[in-house]
Amino acid sequence: MNIAIIFAMDSELVAFKALYDFVDTYEKNGYTVHQIKQENHTVSMIQSGIGKVHAAHKTTLYLNHERPDLLINIGVAGGVNTNVGDIVVAKDVMYHDVDVRAFNYEYGQIPNAPLKFKADKETFTLAEDVLDKLQFPYKSGRIVSGDVFLNNASQINPALDMEEVYAVDMEAAAIAHVAYLENVPFITLRSISDTLDSKHQMDDYESHMALSATKVAKALKAIIAKVV
Repeated sequence: MNIAIIFAMDSELVAFKALYDFVDTYEKNGYTVHQIKQENHTVSMIQSGIGKVHAAHKTTLYLNHERPDLLINIGVAGGVNTNVGDIVVAKDVMYHDVDVRAFNYEYGQIPNAPLKFKADKETFTLAEDVLDKLQFPYKSGRIVSGDVFLNNASQINPALDMEEVYAVDMEAAAIAHVAYLENVPFITLRSISDTLDSKHQMDDYESHMALSATKVAKALKAIIAKVV
């Protein structure tokens, strides 16, 4: 199987690469690809940069030239009703900073797109099984994305359905949106590096970001080992 992984930040990419003895790196079509072999899979890694446009741009560039069997986004995120170190496996992802209700769309919905971008069911179930076996604390639910580093939940418009929202980030919905348009199976996992509404949020981010990136990287390596 050909698997592609999109990382926003270099630190997230480095944490995953560190788990492998050999990583092939090359330039292709204006971006850098880091590639490893695991089981019977070819796994290609791309760093997108932070934010929705960077994430969508690099994902689109990659999918213009390659057609993976599975597209994965992993990294760190801010937590909602979760603890630092928890992993969030997204059933679906959506935007938290889109509002075109004036044209009879739901809050968070972009015209001509679904409100929520759903994860690949088979891989989602597999991820849950692997995390259970690893005994990693995790939540299964929703991740919401926007071009804001959120400090507290009150920054999110109350019109957004926050049921089962466990993480906020700046890329997942944009990557999922491109995957939806290109009909590529998608899943995202995030490890909580800091939590909204915490007085120590920035300290937590600085202290736990690297550890959280490594934790979700280890989880993903174990998941890939079980992908058929």
